[in-house]
Amino acid sequence: MVLGKYFSKKTAAANIEKPTANPLSPAMRGTIFQLSGNRNLPSMPRSAQRAFQLSIDPNASLQDFIELIEQDEGLASRIIRITNSVYFGRPEPCTTLNDAVINIGMQELKNLLNANTLCDIFPSKHPVRAQLWMHNVAVGIFSREIAKRLAPKLEGEAFLAGLMHDIGKLFLMQFQPVEFEKIVTKAFQKGEDFCPLEEDIFVCNHTEIGQYIGEKWTFPDSIQTVISLHHTPISTKDFGKQNLSLLDIVRASDSLAHVLGLGHPQERSAYQRMKERSMAGVWNLIKVEPNERQAFQASLKQQFEDEYQFYVRPG
Repeated sequence: MVLGKYFSKKTAAANIEKPTANPLSPAMRGTIFQLSGNRNLPSMPRSAQRAFQLSIDPNASLQDFIELIEQDEGLASRIIRITNSVYFGRPEPCTTLNDAVINIGMQELKNLLNANTLCDIFPSKHPVRAQLWMHNVAVGIFSREIAKRLAPKLEGEAFLAGLMHDIGKLFLMQFQPVEFEKIVTKAFQKGEDFCPLEEDIFVCNHTEIGQYIGEKWTFPDSIQTVISLHHTPISTKDFGKQNLSLLDIVRASDSLAHVLGLGHPQERSAYQRMKERSMAGVWNLIKVEPNERQAFQASLKQQFEDEYQFYVRPG
């Protein structure tokens, strides 16, 4: 789906501004370690490490991906099923992994592998985890679509940044499910920001936990910055930028996903209404005119509905 018509002006592609995250203190690292039950952060399985490395390697070939996927029969079958879905509009059924990989394309393959990796590492079946996952995927898709138009050089990284931005929440859902469910309920019902609620109970918040994970797993600096700073409010100094950063794109996408209720309970939440009140900054940042905003949001939501099924693990 083409979203470019909803933007009033195409900005330059380069990412000149490079915001950076503040280093975590030893005390904060110790707190996060305790939250995991004094267990080391789950290490990435070797196959997951390889998948992540390929996803950020600009020189990776389709054959590299094929060799990796062949080691996971379930993933290989799933990719073939996805390729044969209506979304890809293939006239003849695809029956081999090679054909599926060629048809699905390098970037979509990277996105699927990253989603698969996160599901393997944080496998909670809790209903709240399903809500978090829906939101993460929505932010990934929205980030990719916005980058495609406003910062093409960031398009390949944008989905991963959006998908990973709330990885700290996945950690809390995995290791502190009872307390974190209370936080999610209160945030949605009262319209309160997650970070202060998390700090009241855990001392640290999900952005700091996510930064810790990003460092441990050696995410690129740009992804670590997004994870750490995505709750930084959009301000007037951000308006009129000629070069959007990855952080700008994910902050805008995060707000849009919340306003559209993706990852929220079925009823309209107070958190949703709170995000709606701050949308003026988002529209200024991504330069969508008032008369185009409703259609723009509808287009993003349709894109999400078309793709979300691909990022949900069966069972």
